[in-house]
Amino acid sequence: MDNRARESIVAVFRPVYWVLRWLVIVLNKILFGWLYLIWQIKGDAAFADDIRTNLYFLFPAGEIVKERWYRLLPFDYVSVRVNYQNACFSFARGAGAA
Repeated sequence: MDNRARESIVAVFRPVYWVLRWLVIVLNKILFGWLYLIWQIKGDAAFADDIRTNLYFLFPAGEIVKERWYRLLPFDYVSVRVNYQNACFSFARGAGAA
């Protein structure tokens, strides 16, 4: 197959590929976005309990900050902020592959 034929095939299929890719991304967010958000909220709550248990010395004076908007972190990461007196500590953990 010569280069002109290959370029013309790519030129035909490239817009189709981009439209299908966009549709898959949008459908994924519509169909499964709520589920990802629930998993993120549960993971953050479990991590906050771990922080409260293991870093007990922060907690009569410290408080966990409730986020106004939940954001989906990649790769099963969880994040928690703790306000302690006049400092703000941000803790993050990646779950990784189990």
